[in-house]
Amino acid sequence: QLTNNTNSYIYYNYSIFCLKQSSSCNDKILASNYLNKSRDTFKKALDLHKLDGLLTNFTEVNYIYSCILIEFQQYTQAEEILISLQQSYQSISLLDQLDNFDGYDSEDMIHKINDPMYYCILASFFSLINKPLHARKAMLLVTRAYKESNSKPDISTHGKPKRTLVYCLALTSQFFYQHNFIQLLNQSIKLMNLSEDAINNKCKVRNIATSTITFIKYQMKKALCLHAISNKLLVQLFNYPSDDKLDSLVDDKLDHDRLNQAIEFATDCIYTATNKEEQIDAYILLAKVQTIQQLDSSIIIDSYLSAISISNQSNESLLTYINIEVYIQLSKLLLVTNRYEEGYNILLIV
Repeated sequence: QLTNNTNSYIYYNYSIFCLKQSSSCNDKILASNYLNKSRDTFKKALDLHKLDGLLTNFTEVNYIYSCILIEFQQYTQAEEILISLQQSYQSISLLDQLDNFDGYDSEDMIHKINDPMYYCILASFFSLINKPLHARKAMLLVTRAYKESNSKPDISTHGKPKRTLVYCLALTSQFFYQHNFIQLLNQSIKLMNLSEDAINNKCKVRNIATSTITFIKYQMKKALCLHAISNKLLVQLFNYPSDDKLDSLVDDKLDHDRLNQAIEFATDCIYTATNKEEQIDAYILLAKVQTIQQLDSSIIIDSYLSAISISNQSNESLLTYINIEVYIQLSKLLLVTNRYEEGYNILLIV
């Protein structure tokens, strides 16, 4: 039915569906097929958009499509798409500016996309293809874009020295994880850690007291946790090229250590959560890691129940903060552990 359709939005939705399916497959061939379908239908959606203009989130669609191309190592095409987003706003190519930019004063750069994620994607991409200077230059534009777009929380709340870049890279890492862009995720995590270390080292040299603001620390810990479990679940599935750290996954002991670290990161998220939604998300993340680590079902159940308990404190719908899939997963665990009444009550909520 899809082949006879000329609606760009339908193709876009189908491509997102394929992208999500690729993450839920344990079969490498099937997952790869879904990823291929996602790439092809994204291309079709963008072509049809030129005729019907239905993709109101055109920039985000290009982000995702370029990232898919990067995962397939189609670097030239991906770079053309990312750079063309700037050229559609201005006559001077951003890539030419990055080539000529001396790397210090970002105010001299002409840029029209005031989306910090765009520059985080660029930085991660340039880091992946071994263009560290270009990556550094793109990172210098992140804070400027954040400020000029009036993004929230306000940049004045990012601490001293400001950790805006760290914050944006953490959020971008979560975006990469959500769509299974593992190569880019590896790079954004590396850049995030380097940026945080650079701030700490600078403060140490100058003998200045500094600490990461709580809401930024939460996003960092969440990104690090997702990175750890993504390597466990997806690197071997898609046969992505790996760096030295990822090569250690073949060692069962080091693999176990990585998951233990993921548990620590998820636990840190619980203690650094700044609101109810983050607390719930942290407990669900912890349950996810515990499931991957194959811990006792009672431990996983407790994490899910903690999330639901926090959600119950609100007068809002129980599905406001917690996805229906969480309730279904919890009910399954309760039923297989013979806690039938509790499992039945959870199903009634759904």
